[in-house]
Amino acid sequence: MDFPKSVPGVGLVGGRFVNEDAATGQLGSLIPAEWGNSLMDELFAVFVAAGIEPEESDTTQLLQAIRGVSLPIYPSAPAMNVGPIVYALDRQQILHWQTIGSFTGYASPEVGKFTWGTSIAARPYEENAIGQTIDRTLPKYAALVAWAEVNGHMQTSGAWVKGAFHFASLGGNSVRMPDLRDQFIRATGTDVDTANARQLGSAQKDAMERIYGQVGGVLRSNAA
Repeated sequence: MDFPKSVPGVGLVGGRFVNEDAATGQLGSLIPAEWGNSLMDELFAVFVAAGIEPEESDTTQLLQAIRGVSLPIYPSAPAMNVGPIVYALDRQQILHWQTIGSFTGYASPEVGKFTWGTSIAARPYEENAIGQTIDRTLPKYAALVAWAEVNGHMQTSGAWVKGAFHFASLGGNSVRMPDLRDQFIRATGTDVDTANARQLGSAQKDAMERIYGQVGGVLRSNAA
């Protein structure tokens, strides 16, 4: 879309519309019907793509349509549903509007997923599993705590143990994170060296408590 430069007598000045000026004798530009209709048709095409019905009194529809056909970017996750997907700058995440147990709002589709960290400090979309206390009402943690409850990872304070993938409700809005430091991380299944199934979320202590060996022809026993 461009100004109607090819229309004879349209009266553009510098390629743009101008108003009539009686003092200088400047004639006002014409706006051909074809050009005005084409402009509206182009706007309507964006509305249609976003599923928006044109409304004469609503002057925000173009913005709504642009957000509807692109990835909306917000400083932080909106509290209300403004569309199925948004990008939150403060968390550096694409978030989906969803319901997870008691939580309804914007959350990552990978909420609760365990990943190995490679940086000194947790990234904005990560949280260290070091047994720290978090506030479940904060936007960053609300969906995570709801996910833990729905998936059976929430324990009472007395049942929480270091090394297990368990959260603990400490009363009020305080929740304790899992502490997975000094742990081998594996999912449920069969361990190839022990053939013992390991329940997801549990911890396994050191199983090698006695080491026997022969050094220099002398049999030694090192009891733990």
